[in-house]
Amino acid sequence: MNKYLTDEQVVFFHENGFLHIKAVFTEQECLETIESAHKCANGHYTNYLDMHFRSPVVHKVLTGKKTCDIADDIFGGTRGIPCGTGFFFCKPNNPIEHGSVWHQDNFAAKAKFGAYLNLGMALDDADASNGSLKIIPKSHLLGDLPCKPKPNFEYNSEGLLVQVAPIGNNCEVPEGLPIVQLEYKRGDIICVHPQLVHKADKNQHPSRWRRKIYLDYILDGEPFWPGWAAKRRLLERHDSANYKSKVN
Repeated sequence: MNKYLTDEQVVFFHENGFLHIKAVFTEQECLETIESAHKCANGHYTNYLDMHFRSPVVHKVLTGKKTCDIADDIFGGTRGIPCGTGFFFCKPNNPIEHGSVWHQDNFAAKAKFGAYLNLGMALDDADASNGSLKIIPKSHLLGDLPCKPKPNFEYNSEGLLVQVAPIGNNCEVPEGLPIVQLEYKRGDIICVHPQLVHKADKNQHPSRWRRKIYLDYILDGEPFWPGWAAKRRLLERHDSANYKSKVN
């Protein structure tokens, strides 16, 4: 039995490779998350692949009931285990944020088809003007596509990780499928299939931020690639006997 999503929502996700869930988190929850992330960033507004290790609030969102229930429903009732995050600080014309190229998330995770999941938590309203997500629905059904990967991150002279190129593996863009630009509000969740082809342009808006967290889950018992920068690893969930809502 689904704990958060309806059967229709789960079917839509598996048929189309994405699902937009509105108002999952409250305004207050989002503002608390933003405040914690900004404190951890301390003015260094790049993309953080380990914010759940820095921020107890982000850790709680990743391992909490709402997001784990959504992952469980998409995985057909099997537990989704939290394993990583990607926090995007897309402030207007940020010199160390370059958007992304067309890509599939599974290139990084290298998991079995459908065994990996990204939940995108919107912390700001987003549309085309500040670089909201572009997707190609049903492209996930084509599996892992040919690609031309390149480095996305490197360490600067101060030892800080910075984005040096648009994120993604430059995957082959399928022909004959429409491109859809999503629009979403603060507190919404966008569920992204690991093989869905998608991208987000650099935020060129003169004043609007676009902050977003990608919350990573792996189907219980399935292997995945940790990644040298992402450092994905299995984490205790809110309903685990050893769970502690704090930075590990």
